[in-house]
Amino acid sequence: MTSTNDTAAGKARPLQLYQFPDGRRFIAADDHRRMIAELHRIASVFGEPVTGAMNKALETGHPQGGGAEGAKAHFGKHLEAMAHIAGPVMVAIDGMVPHFRTWLEVTRFGDDRFMIQALVEMANKMAAIPRPAGTRMRPARFGPPKFH
Repeated sequence: MTSTNDTAAGKARPLQLYQFPDGRRFIAADDHRRMIAELHRIASVFGEPVTGAMNKALETGHPQGGGAEGAKAHFGKHLEAMAHIAGPVMVAIDGMVPHFRTWLEVTRFGDDRFMIQALVEMANKMAAIPRPAGTRMRPARFGPPKFH
């Protein structure tokens, strides 16, 4: 089992990511708890229904929505559109909480239908932010959304 941490001066604490020789990966328990706490903090900023969806996604500490098959069965033909909507939110969260997308992939929360619902709810709340006419929102790599 090897650790695949990237260490660089000035960066946030690296995620403790381990890999078994057979290719399976896992994240250290303290990093997993830290990521869940950060997601609860971010969701609380948006209020309901985001907090409810995020609480449902994270209530057991592991994905429970049936994985990719469960998401396909639940959302059907709308899954691709929902992934497109949630994408910019994932990029924005990754800018605020380093390694978020890696955590989604390794823990399989990225395939969890409840997590997808929470991210889409965040996108809907972000889309409701007033902005000047004729502009569109682009996801910011770091910080709040920027308008161009």
